[in-house]
Amino acid sequence: MKTIEVSESLFDCIIESLENSIHVCYEVDSTSDNSERSYPYATGYSRECMKHVVETMKRIKAEQ
Repeated sequence: MKTIEVSESLFDCIIESLENSIHVCYEVDSTSDNSERSYPYATGYSRECMKHVVETMKRIKAEQ
């Protein structure tokens, strides 16, 4: 099995991005007027986070 090496700082950045997305999802409040606590915001934020993580992981794999 092939292994892929990645810097700890990049790995930490990926983790932080995913944790932020999880936090946004937990903060959704359908009774709030704050757009950043809405379901559409959380969906869009999470989608972009996942896309970024996938692109980053593909780039890491291609560089190995």
